[in-house]
Amino acid sequence: MADQLSLQITNSLTAVQAANQTVSRWLADAGAPAAIQYFARLAIEEFGTNVIKFGYDDANQHLIQVNLSLSSSELVLTIIGESNASPWSDHCATAASALKPVHTAR
Repeated sequence: MADQLSLQITNSLTAVQAANQTVSRWLADAGAPAAIQYFARLAIEEFGTNVIKFGYDDANQHLIQVNLSLSSSELVLTIIGESNASPWSDHCATAASALKPVHTAR
């Protein structure tokens, strides 16, 4: 059975840092290997920062959903941000085609 964590953060770098602290504690409490903890923090920081910097064409507050699911064999991380910047869809298509699983806990 997988453990799950869901966070909803605002589009600010401070919120990304706070999310990373929460995720770090959650993964440590779950006994996740250090490598998994590192990759999760890196992914949240990089993708969260990119959503904030390139996903919005206004200065309004937007919400970003961060979902994690941890089982004995893998960590699944999903970051969802509503984009209102038209070039963002091109970036997403390019990034999605380049993504490969990085690490699976064994």
